[in-house]
Amino acid sequence: MSVLNSTRMRGRSTKLVGNKAKYRRGFWHIIPAKGNYIYMTAVDVPVREAGGKRWMLWAGRVVSLWPVFVVLSSATWKLTRNPWYVKEFARIGWQEGSLNLLAFLQLGCIALYLIPPTAVLGAVLLTGYLGGAIATYTRIGEPYPVLVPLSTSMIAWLGLYLRDERLRALLPWRR
Repeated sequence: MSVLNSTRMRGRSTKLVGNKAKYRRGFWHIIPAKGNYIYMTAVDVPVREAGGKRWMLWAGRVVSLWPVFVVLSSATWKLTRNPWYVKEFARIGWQEGSLNLLAFLQLGCIALYLIPPTAVLGAVLLTGYLGGAIATYTRIGEPYPVLVPLSTSMIAWLGLYLRDERLRALLPWRR
């Protein structure tokens, strides 16, 4: 099988090991390696066994609790119509009618963040939501409250980085 003819074969992909070709479903990429070509599917991201980095998984879970706590507290204050929170919410320029929608957006982002297969999507959405909070505080000229959503999103990504081997493979720590 030539390299030019093997870019995609009707749902099949080829992995060349020595002189033998193995077929797998999906798409694949060609990676030159010492004279031979290695063919990988998009889902064949090399992931090591979790045994050696088990402490990172648990550290990531513990670190991920902080953003969950912060966002759940905010959603609870919105849903229970905490008088202090409603007053603060009006002060920064939001209408009281938006509280439920924003609380459910927060809960949806946290739910996606806690489910391992959708954790990256949840982190992206949570970062976008918290970016809106940063924009709101910046608009009214208050720099200090910006630290809460900024640190919350950074800690969320740190927790996800520690608990997801694929994210660590995508964004390796350079020494």
